[in-house]
Amino acid sequence: MSESGPAPESRRLINSRRELIRPSLLLALMTVINLAHVILARVGARRHAFAIQRALGAGSGRLFLATLLDTVALALPSAVLVCLLP
Repeated sequence: MSESGPAPESRRLINSRRELIRPSLLLALMTVINLAHVILARVGARRHAFAIQRALGAGSGRLFLATLLDTVALALPSAVLVCLLP
């Protein structure tokens, strides 16, 4: 009485988990792509502000830090939401 493979109930459970994981991963991917677009749009919109800050003497490190903080402020809540999703 040696069975090859899991019982039919467990195979059904594995398949249903796979069916639930795929849409969750797709939603997470769409969220990451949307976040990347938002970050790019914000940086593009801030070019004028960066030019003014640069003219007033802000260094490239300061501008990089401002961009990094903006990115983290957007990415961190999104990452938390994606982790809580599944």
